[in-house]
This record gives sequence, C-alpha cells and structure tokens, in this order.
Amino acid sequence: WFQFYCEVVAYSDFLMYTTISVILFNVVVMAIDRDCDFITEAERCRSFKRELERVNLFFTFFFTMETLIKLIGITPLVYLKETANVFDLIIVTTSLIELPVGLATVECYNQAPDPGVCESAGGGGFSVLRSFRLVRVLRIGKLVSMFPQIQRQLKVIQKTLSTVSSLIALITLFLLIFAILGMNLFGNRAICELDSEDVDGVAFFRQGAYVRILTPSSDIMNTARIT
Repeated sequence: WFQFYCEVVAYSDFLMYTTISVILFNVVVMAIDRDCDFITEAERCRSFKRELERVNLFFTFFFTMETLIKLIGITPLVYLKETANVFDLIIVTTSLIELPVGLATVECYNQAPDPGVCESAGGGGFSVLRSFRLVRVLRIGKLVSMFPQIQRQLKVIQKTLSTVSSLIALITLFLLIFAILGMNLFGNRAICELDSEDVDGVAFFRQGAYVRILTPSSDIMNTARIT
C-alpha cells in the first residue's frame, strides 16, 4: 500500500506544481546570494549567509524526498528510463554528499567568532560540490512540460540549429582565428596616456578623428589626431 500511495503522489499534479514552485524559489535564492564584507558587516553577513545555508538544506531535503517518492512509486527501472530523472538523481546525490558540509557551515555561522572562516568550510573539494547547486537552475526546464507552445518553439529551434550548424561552426572558427590574431598583434602592448590640454587636468579632445599608432620598434600604442 505504501508503494501505491507513493505512485499516486509521484504522478499527481500537486507534486509537479510544488516541485516547480520550489525550483523557482531556488532560482530566486541563488539570485540574491552575494559576497559579503565580513570585516565591516560581520553580524549582518553572518545572519544572511546562515539563512541561505538553511534554505539550501531545505532544498536538499525536498528534492531528496521527491526523488525517493518517485523511485518507490514508479520503481527505479521505470524512473531511470527518462534522462531528466537521471539528471535529477545526480543533482540529489551531489547535494547529499555536500549535506555534512552544509550542516557544519550553519553550525559555524552560529558559533564561530569570525564568520568569515565559515566560507571555506569543507575545503576546496567540497567547494566544487557546492558549485553543483548552480545546476539546480537547469531543472527549471520542467516548466516546458506545462506549456505546449514552448515545446513547439523549442522543436523549431532544434530543427533550425541542425540546418545551420555548419554556418555556426564556420563563424566560431573565424572568431577563434581573429582572436588569436588579435592577441598576437596587440597582446602585452601598453597604451600611452592621453595628453591633457585643459587647465583642470581633464583629457580634452578637439574635433577630429583619432587613431592608435603601433610601431614595430615600440611596445606602446600612441594616440594621434588626423588633421
């Protein structure tokens, strides 16, 4: 009976809409995350970062429960047949691996005298796992299943890209060639300072055309006015 109820919930609109709402909330939380100045605003940054970590723990719990309900309800064999479900399972797995670090970070923000040290909790290896939080944003693609019009537009874009793939590759090749050429011609070249003709020291340009001159005997690009 437990599997039956899990199957009902797994195929229900309630779980789908709730998951999409949580994904959108996750996007908003990631958008408001920013670096903090722990030197001048230590307490405010401590509270801000701590709450973000707590919200991230909620996301980990919710997505884990969603995955478990679907695994039990529709069986692992059926669940893993869809590429989107495999992608969701990978995200949940990385989130669970990072879970101890998230808990330790919250505890650090609660107790550490210097909250700035909590940013490096877990070391560099777990910092890589934290970057997988960004991949959660891609789960917003679930919205496509709710709007057939968007599905049709995506199919049109897919067919269009397949027909112009050669042109895209050619343009990319030209961009790469001219990027390499530009670096070889102008890389490591200094630019001379503009002369100031105003008494207040602000650079003044008279009407006319100006060019940058690069001579083989100098590594400095000079400015000249065409008269």
